Formats: sequence, structure tokens, C-alpha cells
Amino acid sequence: MQREQSGSCSQSQGSSWGKKQKKCYHRIKSGIARHGGEILRFLTLTTSPQTDPRHPLGYYFQLLVKRIRRRWTFKYIKIETWEGVCGVLHILFYGDFIPHSWLSRQWSDIAGAPNVWIKKVSPGRAASYVVSQYCTDQGTYFKAYSWCQDWLFRGAVGVWLDIVKKFGYGPALEFWRGCMQGALPESEIEKLIEIKIHRQLCL
Repeated sequence: MQREQSGSCSQSQGSSWGKKQKKCYHRIKSGIARHGGEILRFLTLTTSPQTDPRHPLGYYFQLLVKRIRRRWTFKYIKIETWEGVCGVLHILFYGDFIPHSWLSRQWSDIAGAPNVWIKKVSPGRAASYVVSQYCTDQGTYFKAYSWCQDWLFRGAVGVWLDIVKKFGYGPALEFWRGCMQGALPESEIEKLIEIKIHRQLCL
């Protein structure tokens, strides 16, 4: 099983977002840029009185991920909230079409909650909508966010922070967008960083 990367969010919308909330937005936007041209879907997984609270919601989700990946591709970033009985998961994902009826049966079997929602969404609006709706502290609903390695790539956050440290936020963001849109692996991005540094030293 792949390890998840994780973080947390806070504060309100737009320019007033806090640092952690902006990080969540950045992770979502990076994944969207990396998977440009693919179909983006939004999945909501609920809980019910039949959900066993002895296990965290993430435990049930990983069981579902295993079942999904036996059949289909599933590259995701998810936000967990305190909504519902034992929490709710709000998930953006790229991959194959997954039948709603199949998801409902599997989630009911795993978490005792048959109510799931899944739909296609616009990549252009998905990041701001998801962060502003679910990644805030208003009402103490927000709990955590995390993503699988396939949403970005192994070590993506470390590479991003390295770019910001070397070039500053503005130039780093432009450089990063180009890397994500080109769907470059970590090794190739690191090569480009070294090339960029070399060119700056030669100016």
C-alpha cells in the first residue's frame, strides 16, 4: 500500500486563507495540473450509526482503496471532516469510472454506510470550492487532509520547498506549474532545478 502524505487547514476563504489552508489548495492545484486532460471526479463517503467508531475513518477508507485498485485506477486527495456520525470524507480523484452502485455496496460493507455521492467536476473550480467548503475551521468541521503518492509523486512537497528556497515563491510557482503540467517525475524536476541554477550563475 502506498503511504499517504498529509496536512491540515485553517481559517477562511480567498486572500484571508491561512498558511495551512493555502498548502491544501496548492496540493490540490498541483495534482490537477499534473493530471491535466484526465477526468476529475468528486466523491463523498458518509458514516452512519452502524459505523464502528473503534477504528478511524482513514482505516475504512484504506480498505476501500484496496478494493478499488483491484479493478480500477484511483489517484486521490481527500479531506476528512467531523460531519455526520463518525465523520465524512470528501475526495477528489483521477482514474477510471467507478459505478455508484458498486461503491455504495462496498462502503456499506466496510463502514456500514451505503450513502455515497460521486460526480464529475470542473478542474478549474474544484480546488477553491473544496478548500473553502471543507478545509476551514468554521463549525469545527475540518479534521485533516491527505493524498496518495500518485496524486503528485514521491517526495513532491520536499522538492517544492527546495524550489521555493532556491528561487523565491513567485518564480518557484511558475516553475512548479510547468513541471506539473509536463507531468515530470521527481528526478527530472531535480535535474531542471540544477539546470536553472547553473543558468542563473552564468548570467
